[in-house]
Amino acid sequence: MNNVVFLGIDRPYSINALEEVKKMDCAVTANHLNQNKFKSFPQSYDLGISLGYLYKVPLKELSKSPWINFHPAPLPNYGGRNVAYHAILNKESHFGATIHYMNEEFDGGDIIETRKFEFSLGTTAEELYNLACETSLDLLKEYIPKVLNGERVDSVKQNNSTYYKKEPINDFINIKNETKRMITARYCPPYYPKIKIGGKTFVIKEEK
Repeated sequence: MNNVVFLGIDRPYSINALEEVKKMDCAVTANHLNQNKFKSFPQSYDLGISLGYLYKVPLKELSKSPWINFHPAPLPNYGGRNVAYHAILNKESHFGATIHYMNEEFDGGDIIETRKFEFSLGTTAEELYNLACETSLDLLKEYIPKVLNGERVDSVKQNNSTYYKKEPINDFINIKNETKRMITARYCPPYYPKIKIGGKTFVIKEEK
């Protein structure tokens, strides 16, 4: 039976992924589900899995066994952080998730599969991210049993990859004075101005 190390974060997608791995033909000898850096690696294990983990896995660990990461965005175009935000601003119509082998670079290892889905105008970054996490879980259910069974899992090297560094996002949106007047003229709680984007209605409220 394969011994597995699972690294994640204290969010539902990592928690659900760990539960799925525990159902597979393996023994989870170490797992991690918080926002701190994991340091208690076993002396030996057969496979490392990362889904939601925030840090690089040390080179020493990468040399012990294969490591597989699930990135909630399509590689090689959307490596890094805040990628759902960037995809929407880049006017993408498709997003997705990627399973890849890990190397010393963030999101830089050989790609096993990038699985994409379509999304429409009005989809928020939160919704897009959650869809990508669901797709990551689907990839985990499909591929990790194959790896544990010793089946051949092909991969391709990344070319022309794009990495978005973690930077503060300015959440103020500049609008014309005429639009500001339309908003303030309609602002009279419990009634609030609304805007419609892609068939979805957003309510505008004053921040107290």
